[in-house]
Amino acid sequence: MYLQIVEKIHSNSKFRVQAMRSELLHKIARKINGVNCNQLAFICTHNSRRSQFAQMWATVLNQYYNLSYQIHSAGIEKTKVHQNVFSVLESEGMRVAKSKNGKT
Repeated sequence: MYLQIVEKIHSNSKFRVQAMRSELLHKIARKINGVNCNQLAFICTHNSRRSQFAQMWATVLNQYYNLSYQIHSAGIEKTKVHQNVFSVLESEGMRVAKSKNGKT
């Protein structure tokens, strides 16, 4: 699934990654794969949009490059995730599921 999402990004002219950028991503992935740190956190004020998207795309790249990071998003103020986040994720082929506590 993650590979299909990355391929969709690469094939879409709006998001086409140039060869130089793609090679740079591969170099970064190879370099950080050997680093002894396994957590990555995206922190925003509300954790309702930006950090959610950052977490999602980092998770996709984590899987695509076979990295082993634990990826999180957080906010300094408690809010709900903006509903547009779910519709955008679903439009990109992501499956949005409810967690154990019944929230999405």
